[in-house]
Amino acid sequence: FCKYALETSGISVFCGTVIDYKKTSSSSVLHDFVTLFHVLEHVKDPKQLLIEMRTLFSPTGVCYIEVPNADATLLRFVDLYFKLSGRDWSSRLSPTHPPFHSIGYTKHSLEKIIADSGYEIIDIWTFTGRNRGHQVQNRFGILKRTIRNLMVRAIEIFPNRELIGVLARPKDN
Repeated sequence: FCKYALETSGISVFCGTVIDYKKTSSSSVLHDFVTLFHVLEHVKDPKQLLIEMRTLFSPTGVCYIEVPNADATLLRFVDLYFKLSGRDWSSRLSPTHPPFHSIGYTKHSLEKIIADSGYEIIDIWTFTGRNRGHQVQNRFGILKRTIRNLMVRAIEIFPNRELIGVLARPKDN
């Protein structure tokens, strides 16, 4: 994603961990906006990551965090399928494909870890990602595009809201 952002938009992108970034000369630059798209569910210590990030923000800086919603309706059906199939799996921890999720978040648990890490939550919401991927669909052949569209329509039957979005800022900013 970093390479794609750099090649398509020419924006400055650092690809690596917060600790690696802090070691660079550009780490003294304070940022107005930091994003964590589908990161927190993969890290071993999300609270520590959020605390480390606090030093990166300008006085008016905000953060956007997005994670899968462990309370999503579809995940409940998938878990029921796993149970009926005799599998001791949880869809909330992404057992079927890497990179595996270390933690599954509900809206409440995400609010708690963000607040406990010293952030003020500006807004938190759940939503569906059904419209995601339209910009890359043209890369797929017609069969894959048709299958994806059918799957999206099937999922839309349920009030899924499979993602959680959060806007937050460090409390000391």
